[in-house]
Amino acid sequence: MGGGRRLNARPFVIVALAFAAGCKKAPVQAAPSPAASQQKPAAHLAPDELLEGSDSALGLILPRGARIKHRFVDQVLIEASLPFDKLLTYVQTHVTAGTLSKGERKATFDHVRAKESRELRVTIEAAPFGLVRMEVRDITQPLAPILPDEDARWRAAGMSRDGKILNRKQLE
Repeated sequence: MGGGRRLNARPFVIVALAFAAGCKKAPVQAAPSPAASQQKPAAHLAPDELLEGSDSALGLILPRGARIKHRFVDQVLIEASLPFDKLLTYVQTHVTAGTLSKGERKATFDHVRAKESRELRVTIEAAPFGLVRMEVRDITQPLAPILPDEDARWRAAGMSRDGKILNRKQLE
């Protein structure tokens, strides 16, 4: 039993290692697929993507189908007959920075920025009858005035340096 000849594996391992060391890995290049010429151009939209409209709210370009109901200095109220999720995705792709708080029927983007440098709060809420309401509010903090010295800062607050009110009629 076992009277057969036993092979030594060492020479095979040495040859395999030498062969592997001589081989260089080339970067993998994908061959162009025959369907590449049949693919849609980049201008086509994804299935859930909304088109940009011509209106904007405080720098945020609104999608087609969104109607501005009321416009104020620091707030724009919008109504759209678009799906809640599609509008949420649209706004996500058109704002930067900030945070998103999302519920089942309401989402709020807080401290986001659109193309302009304003800081915005965008609230999207599903409404009855397939409508979606959106509020875009400017929450940018005004810059503090640059005042030359401490006396000027006290005067701007309407007080003297010792804490006395300068003009009582101005406070009324």
